[in-house]
Amino acid sequence: MSGPGDAVLLLDAGNRRLKTGRWTPGGGLVAGPVLALEEDWEEALRRAGCPRPWPGRVWVSCTRPELRGRLEALAPGAVSFAGEGGWPFPVRSRGTGSDRILAARAAWLRTRRGGRARPVAVADLGSAWTLDLMDVSGAFLGGAIGPGLGAQEEALARATPHLPAPAPDPVPPGPPDATAAALAAGTRGALAAALEALLAAWEPFLGEEPARFLTGGDAERLQAWLRRPWFRARGLVLEGLAALAADAA
Repeated sequence: MSGPGDAVLLLDAGNRRLKTGRWTPGGGLVAGPVLALEEDWEEALRRAGCPRPWPGRVWVSCTRPELRGRLEALAPGAVSFAGEGGWPFPVRSRGTGSDRILAARAAWLRTRRGGRARPVAVADLGSAWTLDLMDVSGAFLGGAIGPGLGAQEEALARATPHLPAPAPDPVPPGPPDATAAALAAGTRGALAAALEALLAAWEPFLGEEPARFLTGGDAERLQAWLRRPWFRARGLVLEGLAALAADAA
């Protein structure tokens, strides 16, 4: 991932993983390695061709404040944290994580590149799940946060160790008649229903039906349970960071 001085290093530091990428004015966004935050990711970045200090700008989205010093050290004086100093578009919510805002912005920009900007809904399924909205003008409205599928399943397993694991596949329509299927319906099925019910309640605030985007590590596990079409999207936060780098350039 090494490159000329005008290359911008992009870092999406989530709850458990560090997603990396590089943006250049002529070459656009190129995704890099995904690293576990528990590992020595500074050394992993060096092995991946990211020298320290990085010779250009670094744009960061970070959900864990304790990582700030380590991230700033990658390029002293040249690290920009998304959202600090404001956003170049309207953000109606307060205290919202930069990852949520960037993902929604990237999804909205995809619709605009497709020919007509549309309102968007982005469901991100990771350690926590989020559902966020951006209106047709590109203003971020806010959304909801809840425990991710993994957190739900781990909490249930601790509380009820005598129960089996949830069934791995979607269950047929109708009330489940086996415990493993009932657990799947109560976690994946219930979360899918909650996302679609929330979005149905919020659609009047958007003025038209939104484009639906599904992202995050558990997106594949949930998609089969969703009744409406949701577009699978990867790397939305990095796309949003690349858009900020392009605006700054």
